[in-house]
Amino acid sequence: MPIAAALFLDEDSEAEINELRAALVRTGIRSKAPNQNFPPHVTLAISQSGSLDSWQAAIEKAIRRYEPVEITISHVGWFPLVSVIFLAPVVSQALTGLQEMSVATLQQASGAPDEFYRHGRWVPHITLAADIDRKRLAEAMEIVDGAVSIRPVADRVALANIDEVTGEAEVATVLPLT
Repeated sequence: MPIAAALFLDEDSEAEINELRAALVRTGIRSKAPNQNFPPHVTLAISQSGSLDSWQAAIEKAIRRYEPVEITISHVGWFPLVSVIFLAPVVSQALTGLQEMSVATLQQASGAPDEFYRHGRWVPHITLAADIDRKRLAEAMEIVDGAVSIRPVADRVALANIDEVTGEAEVATVLPLT
């Protein structure tokens, strides 16, 4: 079963991002992808196979040296191949450190990360909507344009199982950054 690690955001930022998602829905721009009910997050690593229990044990030891991370949003972006609009964080040393730690503990505990989470390939992002109608892209971007003012704080790392059929993620555990 695929497994993932994600940075969860502070409650205020989560509410602001959820309001952006809701604004898109109110105008008829609906995300057709799984995980619409999953909290806003930055995915750190995904593996198609592996043991979540082994990864959790490894990440619990490593995470102790990490503090919450203040995130600066640089822009609103779009992944054209999957028609995803997202908030793009500035790639800070703290954010990169957490991602590299997640990949290293994954490799140590249970296997290799998916290719998009390997060194030099990771593109951090906070998904706002996925698989949207491309004809409405400009409208969607206009709705979320002010989101660059959001200043999230990533304060938890969540580990999740991903359903192979639906793609839905189910949180298994949440570890605080202290």
